[in-house]
Order: sequence, then structure tokens, then C-alpha cells
Amino acid sequence: MLTADRIIGIILVAFGTIVLVISLGFPSNPAQLTGPGFFPIIMACLLIGLALFLIIAPSRNEPEGGKGSPWSIIGLSLLYVILVDFLGFFVSTAIIVFTILIMSKKSGIKAAAVGSLAIAAVIIFMFEWLLNVPLPHGWLY
Repeated sequence: MLTADRIIGIILVAFGTIVLVISLGFPSNPAQLTGPGFFPIIMACLLIGLALFLIIAPSRNEPEGGKGSPWSIIGLSLLYVILVDFLGFFVSTAIIVFTILIMSKKSGIKAAAVGSLAIAAVIIFMFEWLLNVPLPHGWLY
């Protein structure tokens, strides 16, 4: 039976395949590891993999878990924009991700704390260390 997840998965596999084919046509430089098609190829492969998971994985009929409304997410996003200049990227990201995880009721306090710190640390590692993209530093970091 074709559920909504499987239909969306099929559409996303098709879209990811198109992006992958186009990205493979970008020029490459043998002297460099990365080129203009590097990031689109990675994103297309991730999209195809996750879409295949949507197609293959059994549908779960779980009740909606969170107690937060879309307005609370919008409010947290606005709060994040304000906090990031004062507290810095790491602290404000960890606080907002922790709050969203707690509001979703999908994880406990300990898991939300570890998860939010890990997400903020991975993002800082990827952008500041690997890509040399400066992130805002505030009073705390």
C-alpha cells in the first residue's frame, strides 16, 4: 500500500537523482578534493538515502508528542536571533535545541542536554574548524 511517506519518498528519490546527475556534470579539478559539485553530490546522496528510508521503513502510527505549538517554535527562533549576539553561537544553540527537545517530549532532560551540547559542538566543529566560517562569539563563547 502506498502511504504518504512512501509517495513522498519516491518523489524525493527522483529529485535527489536529478540533482546527483546534474552535480556529476560539474567541472572538477584533480588537484583539489572538492569542487563545485562536491556539496551538491553529498546532499543528493543524503537525500536519496533518507528518502529510501522513508520508502522502506514501516509506517509508525504514533500520536503527536509535543506540547509546543508552531508559534512557540517561531518565538524560540526569534529568541535565538536575539540570544546569539549576546551569548554566542554555542550557548544559544544549545539552549534553543534543549528547549525544543524538551517541548517535543521525545527525550528526557539528560538526553536533551547531551544531545543539544553535541549538536552545537558538531556544528561549531564543521563550520569553524573544517570550513573556516566564523560563527558569532558572545560573552560566554
